[in-house]
Amino acid sequence: MTKVQYLFSTPDGNIPAPETILTKHIKQGKTLASDLTLKTYFDVLKQVILENWTKISLQSSDFTGDIKKLFIICEKCGLFYHVARARIITQDSEEVSLAVITAFDESSRNTLKRDHEILGHLWKARKLKMVPRPFFITDALPVTGRQDLAVTVSIMEWLNDYHEWHFTRTAGQVPSFYIVTWQPGRGIVRLPEGFSEQLFELISRILAYYFDPVHLFQICLWSNPAGDFVVSWNNTGGLSARLTTIRRYAKITGQTDNFDSNENLLTALLYLFLDTVLNIRLDRLDGTGRYFLAGHEFLLPTISGFFQGLSALFIETAIPREVMGQYVSLLKALSYQDLRILYRPLMDFYRNEKRQETGFLENSLPLHCSQLASVLADMNFHDGTVPQVYLAA
Repeated sequence: MTKVQYLFSTPDGNIPAPETILTKHIKQGKTLASDLTLKTYFDVLKQVILENWTKISLQSSDFTGDIKKLFIICEKCGLFYHVARARIITQDSEEVSLAVITAFDESSRNTLKRDHEILGHLWKARKLKMVPRPFFITDALPVTGRQDLAVTVSIMEWLNDYHEWHFTRTAGQVPSFYIVTWQPGRGIVRLPEGFSEQLFELISRILAYYFDPVHLFQICLWSNPAGDFVVSWNNTGGLSARLTTIRRYAKITGQTDNFDSNENLLTALLYLFLDTVLNIRLDRLDGTGRYFLAGHEFLLPTISGFFQGLSALFIETAIPREVMGQYVSLLKALSYQDLRILYRPLMDFYRNEKRQETGFLENSLPLHCSQLASVLADMNFHDGTVPQVYLAA
């Protein structure tokens, strides 16, 4: 018989779930679910994993044997999804960790299904693996059997030693800002010196790399405040980032049937850039505090990473070289006024998608556009910041 234990992840490590806590109603969005307790939540995850282990294990050669022990660890109760980790020990003494993502309301469930499908597509479509591999998704009923309480559960690769990150601030009249990570068992850990700019470079690289130059799709509505990107580093100075979720993968704005394919591609790449360099600066202090716009010093590493991602994409796909030459020239020439005008349809897109940070981003645009225009004007695109593959006309 499989041994099962329910745990909570805390800054001091994983602790057994007390019965007094398990009877509490689970958070569903911004409210408490009236008919679902934490015990019900854990039970449905156990049910999904045990009943579907054969299907799940067929997805990877790393999973062998039946489950001997199952530890379900509640990691995060988020606004859209709840994240748990399934630590599995098999009869063959193999140890496997899986991410178990659960959505409750209809909108979040549909988003999770789309997220799972897009992750699977991008995992197969690109050589570099900078998103988690999805294994299995299903709709499930809690043990109550009530149809109106159905949930959606997605099971995917657990990114070991990757952690959520956010900006925080020092105390005092002239505060400074720096990045910290949330690490179970260690609490809040500051990102090592010199890694913050590199983190921005890696994030923008991922976003550019996963652009689809054929259908003009890009990763949309990603969010640093929601912890969509996670980070890992080692003692030898290596830093790595991964994207954990993709809520939308689509054309963002600006493409019409009135342009030829190269003009549409140029427009799509322009809005991919504008979306990336603005949204990458957005965070909430300490993950839940006020909105925060990261300093202008992060713009240059963001642009550098963006072109690294496009360079890798260029090698794998058929982006016309002449388009990239035009693209570099266009970015270089963008003025403050140009940027203010170009950002208008992007703000319309955010409003139409009911993005809650839209007001803050709009208020930040004058400063952001001024700083971005200055950085672009000063950039030497021939100094190695932009891969040379793009500099041919």
